[in-house]
Amino acid sequence: MADINILVVVDTKTTLAGTTTVYMEDDNPTNDTGEGTDELVANVNPGDKITWRATSINQLDTVELTSFTDNSGATTVFKTGEPKKNTDGSSWSGTIGDYAPGTIESYTFHFSINGSGDYSWDPEIKVRET
Repeated sequence: MADINILVVVDTKTTLAGTTTVYMEDDNPTNDTGEGTDELVANVNPGDKITWRATSINQLDTVELTSFTDNSGATTVFKTGEPKKNTDGSSWSGTIGDYAPGTIESYTFHFSINGSGDYSWDPEIKVRET
């Protein structure tokens, strides 16, 4: 089981202007796709813990993750349900459930900018194939 950190970087200028722009990067040394783009697909193993943090490109605006939703329907990619806010107040974590290799699931995270608005993004998680 690994601890994987995902950094969500929001271009707040374009997002506030009406075009949500998000870039995502993780510290997981696997063959992720979309690393550093808006379509990160994180390759994970069952039991891996993922922690998300968010920031703005310009460092003047504040980006806060506000909630997560699992988009996979009847099942959930996360072992403990949807990710939960950590006690540090600035990050969220979730643990990957027991899924077959190659399973791809999407999720949505919601965020605010400068304490207002409800913006969202929907990346994917892929269970690593052996």
